[in-house]
Parts: sequence; C-alpha cells; structure tokens
Amino acid sequence: MKVILLIGAYDPSGVEGVIPSLRTIQTYRGLGIAVITTILAQNTKNARGVWPIPLEHVGAQLQATFEEIRIDGCYVAHLPNLHIAKLVADTLKKNPPRVTVVDTICATAHGLRFHDAEQLKDLVSLFDMPNVIYTMNLEEASLLADMEVTKLSDMKDAAKVVYDRYKPLSVIVKGGHLPDNMRAFDVVFDGKMNYVLDQNRVKKGAFIGVGDVFGALVTYQLAEGKLPPQAVERAKRFIIRALQFNIQLPFPEGFLPLHTNIPVV
Repeated sequence: MKVILLIGAYDPSGVEGVIPSLRTIQTYRGLGIAVITTILAQNTKNARGVWPIPLEHVGAQLQATFEEIRIDGCYVAHLPNLHIAKLVADTLKKNPPRVTVVDTICATAHGLRFHDAEQLKDLVSLFDMPNVIYTMNLEEASLLADMEVTKLSDMKDAAKVVYDRYKPLSVIVKGGHLPDNMRAFDVVFDGKMNYVLDQNRVKKGAFIGVGDVFGALVTYQLAEGKLPPQAVERAKRFIIRALQFNIQLPFPEGFLPLHTNIPVV
C-alpha cells in the first residue's frame, strides 16, 4: 500500500482541496493522509472566503506526519502564502518522498486568488528538489513562462520554458481550458521530449475538483513507479470515466462536483 501525503485546502463541501484527493487515493486502495494549509468557505455555487492556517499549526501537522509515517509520494496543492510554502518546501527537503508533485495553484476554481505572477514564481523556486514534478493549468503556465498559452504549441513552449527555469524532473501542462471543444490535450516535458496526451472531451461545463483528482492520481501512479507520461495517461483515463459517471446526476448550474467513487479499471 502506497502512502500519499496531500498538502492543501479543506473545502467543507468536499468538492475541492484534499477531500476529493483523499477519495481518489482510497479508490486505488492507497492510504491518503493530509496536512491542511487553508480553509475554504465555498460550495459548488459560490465562495465566501479563504483563510490560511497559522504557520505554527501547519508546522505541527507536518512534524506529526513525518515523525511517524513513511511517505511514498507527496501532492502539494493549495499554498496560501510564501511563508507556508517555504515551510512545506523545507520539510520536504529534509524528508524527501520518492516523488513530489507541486500543483502551481494561484487561485481557487471560483477565482479566489492566492498569488500574482511574481509570487507564484517565488513559490515554485522554493521547490528546487531533484524529485519534483510541476503540474499547471493554462493560466499558471502563462504566468510562469511569461507568455500567453492558448493552443497546443504554446503548451509545449511553456513547458520547456518552465523546465529550463526551474529544472524539475518533469513539467505537466494541463489543457482542460483550451478553446478546442472536441479534444483535451495535456503535455508532459521531461527536459528532452514533449509527450502529448490526447482525449476526446466528454462534456462541456466547468467541473470543480478535477485538478485535485488529477494531481493526486498522478502522484499515486508515480509513487507506484510509473513514468510521468504513463501517470498522466492513467489520470486522464480515470477522470474521463468520472466525468461520464457525472453525466447521469443532477447538479446545480455552474460548477459541477467530480465524483470519484467509481470502479478502477
């Protein structure tokens, strides 16, 4: 059983942050544990606020976790400020898991913003570790690469720029927000080659929690020994099935929660 540490936000509605990530790890019969950095007050319709956890409380959670549990993989998501980001990065440098996936989140799905471009760059630079993989959406790739990312060729260029600047193991650029309504592309760059993963889009709409599920599952697959392109391909396939599952369920207009309690194939 692989143990995956999820570092991120608590959302009481359970559709964003560590809760969908924990459900995903459990679906694959791994053990998911969590350190909370942020409290979100939101549901699928609206957001009321973001409250960072005090720094000493985050530190106590990290200390309690690493002094007792062997961590196979770590998924770092919501980091509300640079003080907490530095604490998390320093802890992971002292206690390196097999792999760490850093999701370069700058805002919640509802648009509550954590970081501007310069703060996001400073945050990413803290995770200068040899076992780190970055994953980002189009907005975050644009901010980190100082370029507008609106098409597949831009995603490839941005992945290379981010890799050259920060030298992680790999860079993953997610294309879920591309204007193309027929195809969903993701790009994985390992410093030598771009891997493009392509899937049919399942349904139009804005699903909340997709990024958290994707990051958690990529982390789990990497901890199992998969290469980054394989991990991303399996995560995409899982999300496609989860979205297909959701089509039959009634949800309010706007954001839709991504349910992951589906059989693994």
